[in-house]
Amino acid sequence: MVGMEERAERLNSLLESRDAGFHVSLQRIWKENRIQEAYVLEDGTYNCYPVFYYDRGWYEQSDEAVADFLMKNAVRSCNIATGELLKTDYLKAHIMPRVVNGSNLEDLKKCGIACRSFLDLAVLYYLPVEGLANPEQGKASMQVSERILSAAGMDEEGAYDCAMRNFADIVDAMPIEQMLAGLTNDYAKMQSECIPPCSMWVVSNKELCFGAAALLFGETLFRTFEEKFREQSGEEQRALVLPSSQHEILIVPCQAGDSLGDYLEMVKEVNDLCVNESEFLSNNIYYFDHKQKMVRALV
Repeated sequence: MVGMEERAERLNSLLESRDAGFHVSLQRIWKENRIQEAYVLEDGTYNCYPVFYYDRGWYEQSDEAVADFLMKNAVRSCNIATGELLKTDYLKAHIMPRVVNGSNLEDLKKCGIACRSFLDLAVLYYLPVEGLANPEQGKASMQVSERILSAAGMDEEGAYDCAMRNFADIVDAMPIEQMLAGLTNDYAKMQSECIPPCSMWVVSNKELCFGAAALLFGETLFRTFEEKFREQSGEEQRALVLPSSQHEILIVPCQAGDSLGDYLEMVKEVNDLCVNESEFLSNNIYYFDHKQKMVRALV
C-alpha cells in the first residue's frame, strides 16, 4: 500500500507537469468479492470518476508509462448526478441489500463500508444508478458507505429497514424448470417428459442481480416454501436454501431421511466448478429452526 501511495505522489507530479487536468488518489474499494486497491482519477468537473484497479503489471512499468496510460483513458468518465442519489429521501426509497461471503467482514468495516453480519454472511447496501453516459455498457450501482449514511442522517439499522422494504417489492421466485425453459423455450415439453414440477425453486429479484438477499426474509421465506412443498406432496417437508451465488438462492424440499451432507457436497462442487470467484457466496446450506424460530447455517 505504501508503495502505491508513493507512486501516486510521483504520478501526480508528472500529471501536473503535463497539464493533464486531473489527479489520482489511492483508494481501497470492494469489488469482485474482495478489497482491491485502485487509482481513482479526479478532476473537479465530473461527479463520477474513472477507477483503475491496480494492475500488478504496472510494477514493471515506469511512472511515465503509467501516466501515459491514465491520460489516454481518463476520458472514460461519465457525469452522473450522484448528489441527487445521496439525498435522504432518495436514499431511503432506493437503497437495496446484498449479501456476500462473511469472511471479509472486518476488511469491509475497515474500509468504511456500511455492513452487518448475518450467519456466515455479510449484508451490504447499494444504490442502483440510472442515467449512465452509455447505457449499453450495462447497469451500475453505488456501494453505500458509512459516510454516505451519515451524510443522509441515517444509521445502519435504518438502512437495513429501508433496504428490506425496497427489496420486498422486487423479490421473485420461479420453479427451476421454468428458468431452464426460458433457455430452451420449451417449458411444456419439459413438463411432459421426465422432470417433476417444482423440484427446486429459484429466488432472486426481477433483474437477477444481488437477489440472494432474499435469504434475509428468514422465517417468512422458509414458511412460504414449506407450505408450497406441503401442497405439492401432501406431507410435511423442510425447506433448505442452497446458495447458488450472490445473485440467487435455490430452495429445495428436504425429506426427513435426506442426508444434509449430500447437499453440502453438491453446493461445494457447484461452487468449485461453476461459480465465478467474484460471485461466490458460501459453501454452506441454510434452514429454519422451528424450535428456536430462527434461520441457521448448517455448519
